[in-house]
Amino acid sequence: MVRRGLKRFLSSLTLLVMAVGVMSQSVFAAPKVDPKDDIGKPTVISGPKEEKKEKEEKVVSDNGWIVLGQEGFSKKDAEYTTIALDNNGVPYVAYSDAGNGKKVTVKKYTQKGWETVGKEGFSLKAAKNISLAFDNSNIPYVAYIEEPGKRVVVSKLSKDKWVEVGVSAGVGDDVSLAIDSKGTPYVAYTYSIKGLLGLGANGITVSKYVKGIWKPEFNVGSILNNNKYSEPAIAFDVKDNLYVAFSNNGVNVVKASGFDRWSYLNVTSKPKKEVKFISLAIDKEGKVYVAYQGDKEKAVVSNVSEGENWEVSEGKAEFISLVLDSEGTPYVAFADAKNKDKAVVKKYEDGKWNALGDKGISKAKAKFTSIAVDSGDNLYIVYQDDANKKKATVLTYTSKFVVTFDTDGGTPIANQLVPYNGKVQKPEDPVKYGYVFENWYTDKSFTQVFDFNTPVKSNLTLYAKYTKLDGCGLTVKWEGNGSVPGWTNGETKKFKLGEKITLKAVSEDDSKFAYWKDAVGRVVSTEPEYTFELGCEDSFTAYFFEKNKYLVTFKNGNGEIIKSVYLVEDEDIVFPESPSMFGYRFIGWDKTAEEIKASQGDVVVTALFEKIEQTLKVEVYGGSGSGEYKLNDYVIVEANEPEEGKKFAYWEDENGNILSYSTRYGFTVTRDVILNAVYVSEDEEVEEQARIAITNIAFTDDKITFVAERVVPEGNTIVLHGIIATNNPAIGSSDKDFVIGKEGVYKASALTKGLVGVFVLNKAAELDETWYARGYVIYKDSNGNIVTIYSDIEQATRQEL
Repeated sequence: MVRRGLKRFLSSLTLLVMAVGVMSQSVFAAPKVDPKDDIGKPTVISGPKEEKKEKEEKVVSDNGWIVLGQEGFSKKDAEYTTIALDNNGVPYVAYSDAGNGKKVTVKKYTQKGWETVGKEGFSLKAAKNISLAFDNSNIPYVAYIEEPGKRVVVSKLSKDKWVEVGVSAGVGDDVSLAIDSKGTPYVAYTYSIKGLLGLGANGITVSKYVKGIWKPEFNVGSILNNNKYSEPAIAFDVKDNLYVAFSNNGVNVVKASGFDRWSYLNVTSKPKKEVKFISLAIDKEGKVYVAYQGDKEKAVVSNVSEGENWEVSEGKAEFISLVLDSEGTPYVAFADAKNKDKAVVKKYEDGKWNALGDKGISKAKAKFTSIAVDSGDNLYIVYQDDANKKKATVLTYTSKFVVTFDTDGGTPIANQLVPYNGKVQKPEDPVKYGYVFENWYTDKSFTQVFDFNTPVKSNLTLYAKYTKLDGCGLTVKWEGNGSVPGWTNGETKKFKLGEKITLKAVSEDDSKFAYWKDAVGRVVSTEPEYTFELGCEDSFTAYFFEKNKYLVTFKNGNGEIIKSVYLVEDEDIVFPESPSMFGYRFIGWDKTAEEIKASQGDVVVTALFEKIEQTLKVEVYGGSGSGEYKLNDYVIVEANEPEEGKKFAYWEDENGNILSYSTRYGFTVTRDVILNAVYVSEDEEVEEQARIAITNIAFTDDKITFVAERVVPEGNTIVLHGIIATNNPAIGSSDKDFVIGKEGVYKASALTKGLVGVFVLNKAAELDETWYARGYVIYKDSNGNIVTIYSDIEQATRQEL
């Protein structure tokens, strides 16, 4: 039906153009192909929540709306303001810029505030009725009506410049832009051309850009001057079905039904007159909503699909803008005449339309209101701000605010999402070794204690304050005939965290010193004098053996002592549990029981291993060193020279773990790994932080292997590092309880103190037994402070191989 009507209309239009010759360009003429029209690559930008500067957040009033960046950020008056979010949730605003001859300017929000995209005032002429959208490659497009001439122009960003898409989409009075999931732009525009004898050309055209031209998809109109078409709005549903709304003797909504077929939807609230400020949205289930200025100039929202209609405003409403959140909840923004034309946003919930914040969220009169919502259901509204010399202002409203806990090296605490005027749930006190938690503060200077009864009205960071302990405990023991001067056996003394301590083992005449063991039974030194820095509560035991007895000492593949026992005649030799070495398979001991018994003195028995032949792949992006390597090979990768204006920041693996801040990074290969050399702008500060992560979990016949990789910036000194483990799920699932020194937590520590490196823990496990692990680093910073950091908790269950 529509197509047949179109043919009659085109015939009438042709006669009219021939008779009056008033059109400078036919609204149906096919544009020429623009050979310069190319698609640029997307620029990846982090979301506004991460980039927002605290000093730029200002609460407009006690209502949950916050100014995004600077109030009145445009150079001068901003007309036809419109807002859209890119595929990463970054807000963009387009407007007619009085500071640049009313040409189009586009700005986006970054950590530096509102920054110009491309060039200010990039359009050839003044512009009105601006529409903004993004394609599937995150490229912004802007549609607008050029003045004078009424040319319908679509421009897009290509290599930081705005270029026109095609020559022109047509000639019209108003335009709306939408882009399908494949990246094809569509425009709907209305036009009105007056002719003689009450005849003219009025209508609406929908065109899409394909193969370098704007191809008309839908046309409907009239040759009568008083039969006006206006207020186009265009949108796609999740299945790429196209919908168009417009005014013609009331509100009309049409849907593309495929094969050039279009169908009209029934708008039950349709007024029998021209309407203004039409806005269109479709939810993920395909429900169609349309908002407009209806009878008595009130704002009306219609759920077209279900035949529901609501009068949203109490009086006259202008510049109506509609949006749906991820759950399909409608929000409508408008300038409210009942409240001095201030901007209002209302949300439909529980069968009612409720104002978000105050009934007037702008400080003064607002025009050209436009609303958008991100994937987290945070709202953004832009408007011409009378309180700021008619410049553009953007407000944002988060349904929930993020409360972050800065534990300053203590046990991490998860962020909380708190609704507006809600209260923060007080978390368990963080644990920081060598310190006692004191309280939560709202500032880093610890001048204001936070009251947990305080209503939350914006994003919030709370800072933990601690009192340093006088010391941490060190317990010294010994077994055999000997002693440690200054200590009694089993005594615990307090020392400062990070203090350097020397213990000296002295044997009796009939004994000899063997080694020092730590709290988990690992030999840490074979020298009688042992010097170390105390990184946490710990215990060391000196072992002495009788001189007149022969010792059997068992060592692992690294030459480390596992245990020592006396060689007793006529008693069986009991070998220790088979040791493990990552990348190798235990095959036995270098001496048999008979050989040990036949020895005529002290004897050392060493574990024998064979290397596991496994090829691993290292992929390097932004540097050299890619290739295939053997398990446990030492590999060096090197970053490329940075591009102009850039600098190297760090090496990062495929899971986002930062592994090194040096351009030249050497490591032992324990897994297939992808390494990315990350570069940033020369003027961007790279904050080097100590980090540790469990990067690999492997299994042998009876053990689970956890691999931790650490990086500590230059200028710091490692006191202790390693992995803690537990098979208690109540402990292993708790960041607070799964820490060094807690009962039920096994602590394995390294003897090495390198700032960058790998630590491997092989943990014996029963079949179907689950172990939890997390890496830790205790280090002394350049100011002498002792800091403890932990990795995320990982878990693994031993399965039958």
